[in-house]
Amino acid sequence: IGMETVYDGSFQYGNTSNPINSQFDLKSFTTPAGTKDAAMKVLITGHGSDNNQCCEFRSSNYQLELNGSQIANYTIWKDDCGKNNLYPQGGTWIYDRANWCPGEQVAPVKHKLSGVDDEGVDYTVRMKFNNYTGSGNLGSYSTSATIFYYGDFNKATDLSLEKIITPTNADDEYRNNPGGTQPEILVKNTGSNPITSVKFQYGVKDSTVQEYLWTGNIPALEERRIVMDELTALKNLTLSEFNGQAGFFVEIIKVNGAVDEDATNNKLKSTFTVAPVLPGDLVIDFKPSNIGANGALNTFPADASWEIFDQNGNVVHSRVNNTGTTQYLDTISFDEVGVYKLKITTLGCGG
Repeated sequence: IGMETVYDGSFQYGNTSNPINSQFDLKSFTTPAGTKDAAMKVLITGHGSDNNQCCEFRSSNYQLELNGSQIANYTIWKDDCGKNNLYPQGGTWIYDRANWCPGEQVAPVKHKLSGVDDEGVDYTVRMKFNNYTGSGNLGSYSTSATIFYYGDFNKATDLSLEKIITPTNADDEYRNNPGGTQPEILVKNTGSNPITSVKFQYGVKDSTVQEYLWTGNIPALEERRIVMDELTALKNLTLSEFNGQAGFFVEIIKVNGAVDEDATNNKLKSTFTVAPVLPGDLVIDFKPSNIGANGALNTFPADASWEIFDQNGNVVHSRVNNTGTTQYLDTISFDEVGVYKLKITTLGCGG
């Protein structure tokens, strides 16, 4: 029902003559009519690299104060850039950064403002940063902070299908696809009541529809990733069908044993690439680089390894503790027909 801009700009970090905390002054606000809840959304990323690699390649923290009391202490860092869905790309995308990865959407940080839950409430907020003295070309934090005021919930019992994680060709789920035979989705409780059970229908276009009953607990406004039972149609598809492309759909049928209050967010569809079918005996040709497990050159064992997982997450084959610049030819056999995932890991963030 309303919003306030708190901070918006690029703020230099590490300048003793103009400390960053002097640029983040105390802000005073009053809640508008109809307010039942409030939250502050922060988008923050570090850029530039001084002699200590701050701010892009060095983590730091900010604290959020509400009415003079600290309510959050957030580490400005993203530690999984090597899993970037925009893959492959050139440059330094493999290295972790201050809350962002090249080409990926920046995830917002949301802080609930407890007690700011009625109209006409006067309150103050302020962001503060760890003390830091930089040297060389100073970096900065690009920061956008906005307060949102909310009224009552529009629905009591309402579950929203937010996205299909697998199977899909969506760019932002590239690393999860082709997936296995168990579809995975993201849902959000957009009603006021907790959600304890959901009945889904799902399937591949022109194939038999299946049902799945999920049970658990999703509080109001929270999200859940849900992995459904194995979809038989996914197990039987081959690349030769549909020119390697197929369609998947999922629909919410019942929530907490009753019809969902809002049907407009109950259906999703995706197009996906069918997983390749491979023979039961394979040879893996693997040659680690000369980067050692400690990140230094020509120190061994090498930092690179591989593992093969079955559908249940069990490791069925692996090569670990390898010697750098050595070529390995491993002949492996699978005991049963199924879906498997190959994972390659480099401790030194080698991509």
